Amino acid sequence: MPEKQVRKKFLAIFGMEIFEINQKSAETLLHNNVDTLLFQVKNRRGLARAIASATQVRNRHVYSLAELFGVSNEAMAIRLEEIGIV
Repeated sequence: MPEKQVRKKFLAIFGMEIFEINQKSAETLLHNNVDTLLFQVKNRRGLARAIASATQVRNRHVYSLAELFGVSNEAMAIRLEEIGIV
């Protein structure tokens, strides 16, 4: 999973370069608020997993990052952490 390609796909899907927890990102990922996001993802890895496996973004269907790269959600979550997106 080359960093440049992961970053490009992440930006295309989520509309941001780095996932920071705020109201906009919570709405983008879970169509909800920050408190719900924090309740559903207990730590950084949980957030990375949610991002790696997301198939609904801003009320539209997308292929998850894991699907696009043909890897498991866990592998993509680890990669997102490694390159500093999460």
